[in-house]
Amino acid sequence: MPVTSAATIFTADEAGVTPPVPIDQRLPQWAAPSSQRNESFSGLIEVVIDETGKVTSAAVTESVNVQYDRLLLQAARLWEYRPAQREGRPVKFRRVVSVVLAAKPE
Repeated sequence: MPVTSAATIFTADEAGVTPPVPIDQRLPQWAAPSSQRNESFSGLIEVVIDETGKVTSAAVTESVNVQYDRLLLQAARLWEYRPAQREGRPVKFRRVVSVVLAAKPE
C-alpha cells in the first residue's frame, strides 16, 4: 500500500480516489445590476477540502463576475463535504467547481 504524506492533495484524475460529496455547497445570492440582468456569467472556483470535509482554501480560477467573485469566495470557505476517500481513508482533495449565474426572465 503506497504511503501518502499529510500534505498530499488528490484530484479527480487520480485512480483509486473517491471524490468528496457535497453536503452544503450553497452559492451566494446575487442581484445583477440592471445593465446586466439579461446576461449570464460563468466561472470556476478551486477549493481544497481536508480530511474532515472542510474547505481549507478557495481561489477563483476563472472569474464569474468581478462583483460576485468576492461573495463566492466567502461562501466557498463555508462549504462542507463528505471527505474524499482513498483506500477507505479520508484524504485531502482539490476540487474545481463550475459556477453559472443565469439571467432570470423578468
